[in-house]
Amino acid sequence: MNSKEFKEKYKFFDSFTVKVGNSYSDKEFEYMKLCFVFRLYWIGPMREHAPGLLRYYEQVWPKISQHVKLWQSASMKRPRKVNKDTGDILVQWLSDASNAPPMMCFMDINNRSYACEAADIRFDFKGRDYRNGGSIELSLPVEWVESNPQAYSDWFAELAQTFEFCSGFAGYGLDFNDLVSEVGAVAKRQLYSLGRHHPGLDVRSDFSDHLGQGIKGVNWLTFLHPTFVERLGGREKLEVALNQLGIGLKDLANGIMIQAGDIPEIGDTNRLKTCPYYHVVGKVLAPIRDRNYPQLMMDDNGFLGSRERTEEWLSRFD
Repeated sequence: MNSKEFKEKYKFFDSFTVKVGNSYSDKEFEYMKLCFVFRLYWIGPMREHAPGLLRYYEQVWPKISQHVKLWQSASMKRPRKVNKDTGDILVQWLSDASNAPPMMCFMDINNRSYACEAADIRFDFKGRDYRNGGSIELSLPVEWVESNPQAYSDWFAELAQTFEFCSGFAGYGLDFNDLVSEVGAVAKRQLYSLGRHHPGLDVRSDFSDHLGQGIKGVNWLTFLHPTFVERLGGREKLEVALNQLGIGLKDLANGIMIQAGDIPEIGDTNRLKTCPYYHVVGKVLAPIRDRNYPQLMMDDNGFLGSRERTEEWLSRFD
């Protein structure tokens, strides 16, 4: 299944109550949207990675600045409109640690017009020093990436070399605003079924910046710190295992990137489209997948709100 077929099959629209002027009314929104997600994780205090994270952001901001509309930080109860100064906030945090919020730096910048809408252009930064690490995520329209997959693969590799990541991935995903509880409730009820039927989709976690003893999983692009490469027997052994199965790896200044095929896949188990290249990579990297990853959803809703269902989904490429 390609992205066009996915969008034709699934229409994520529903009505939500929003404030218009001084009154409230029901309005229909596209609450969840297919996008392309690139996420990297780091370990350690944010200040140790700040120069590199700033280099990453300085490459990304010019590409998205003309498209984003709303932003929100951890101290804000609701999003605000992007203005000429918004792009400088994270720069100030990363340039001088005394400017950054203590313990947790959270910045979400996106192209939503309303909080209930889904975004397909989004920059999500989570620096959680109390968890000794964080994550940086870039979501882009699938049409951008599909227009030239290799160019975006090369760009993501370039971005990954700006700081010392521990792991990461890039592939198709679904965006929804879980800061709006009504939206999160509607979207999360569908994620388990969507994730099972379309294995190439990344299912976002309530603990998206969880840092355990292994990686979350694999996708079209998978990024590994040298410590993970050594746990797999070293670069040469890993390259041989992947090359035998038609998969190449790219050396980065701070690790490696594995690309599972020429183009990203969504997959469709009903049509026996199971993302075979992803399975190849998944089997090779299975020894370093985190077996103690927390449940994807905080609420045990019978879908991905349990450790058992979470492990079932995370192991889909093992």
